[in-house]
Amino acid sequence: MSRAQPAQRRPSPAETRAQTYAVKDLSQVRARRRAARLRRRLVRLDVAAGLVLAAVVLLASAGVAIAALIGLLLLAACGTSIAVERRVKRRARGAQRAYTAKKSRSSGSR
Repeated sequence: MSRAQPAQRRPSPAETRAQTYAVKDLSQVRARRRAARLRRRLVRLDVAAGLVLAAVVLLASAGVAIAALIGLLLLAACGTSIAVERRVKRRARGAQRAYTAKKSRSSGSR
């Protein structure tokens, strides 16, 4: 004689979708955090490189005024690099948000 196995409850489609979205959201959060750490690291590297190069030029050149001018130009180049990077990232983030909003609107009407 066989023993009846207790019936296992299957998750509803809504629960399955919720679990899938939770996993995707968590992976997206991790990816954004990774990208933020990378951006912060790059900004620190830009600033450090600018300061080191400015100090080297200041110490190596005879004319302090010329060295200061070159150092300021190097720092301005680093600042421009940071500004351009932020602008590009902001545009990409806005495009991603628009895509996500459009996608959620289209899936919500089903």
